[in-house]
Parts: sequence; structure tokens; C-alpha cells
Amino acid sequence: MVMDFIRLFVFFYYYWTEPPKPNEDILSFCSGCVVNHHVGPLMFSPKMKTQLWRFITYAFLHAGLLHLLGNMVVQILIGVPLEVVHKPWRIGPLYVMAVLSGSLLQYTLDPKVYVVGASAGEQQLFVVLLQTNAIQYVSHSAHIAGGITGFCFGVVILYNVVVS
Repeated sequence: MVMDFIRLFVFFYYYWTEPPKPNEDILSFCSGCVVNHHVGPLMFSPKMKTQLWRFITYAFLHAGLLHLLGNMVVQILIGVPLEVVHKPWRIGPLYVMAVLSGSLLQYTLDPKVYVVGASAGEQQLFVVLLQTNAIQYVSHSAHIAGGITGFCFGVVILYNVVVS
């Protein structure tokens, strides 16, 4: 819950202090991405990889209100119950490690891409929830293989829907 309040504060702070461009609205406004015509101080920027805090603080920025609200819904519906059962001092470090590993992997795969959002942490919550509720004698490898197959072949077979 604390993360949600911080993310809301950061989003609206930048929304009010760095108003959106004419072609942006609150739904597409990338909060804190550009501050005073420069890369924001929290955003993960490959060019500023020596500023180590950026590998984690990008999770406080979001590319629009819907992005923020989506992450908050996952945090509230999955993160809070996990914290009740397993305690915040166990879930919190896992969340931060997932955020850090998200930026490290993205930088490794494509060092030109900027990163915003807490989706790496949110995905970790999904996996922790699945792992803690794992049913014995269920083929987890079959589920994982099905997910990987769907991802790999879905990219090839299906097309991206472009809203025009």
C-alpha cells in the first residue's frame, strides 16, 4: 500500500509540475519521464547507467494513468494479501529484486530502451502467488511449457493490433 501512495504522489506531482504536452492527456502522460526538457531523475535511462538508483526508481514512474492504475490494482489485489500472509519484510525485498532484475534484463537485451513502470514487480507478485498456492501432483512444467509456447508462437502467428 505504501508503494501505491508513493506512485500516486509521484504521478500527480509530475502531472502538476510538468504539465502534459498538447498531444498528451492524463491517460498517456509519462509522469517524470521528461523534467525540464531532460530525462527525469527517476527514469531508467541506459545513457545514465552509472546513476544506480535508476535501476529501481523507474518503478515509481508510469506511462499514463491507466498504466499506474493497472499496477495499483495488481498491487492491492495480490500484493496486500501476500503481505498479510507472508509479512511485508518478506514480500518487499522480493518486489525490489524483481524491479531491479527487470531493469537489468532490459538493459542486457536492448541497452537503448528507457524503462518506466512497476510491471516487473507486479509480475513477481503473480509468480509468488502461484508458487505459494502450488498444488501437489500438478505438472508445473506443463504449465510453464504452455505459457512459453503461447508467447513464442503467439508472436509469430498472431499480429499486433494497432489502434489508429
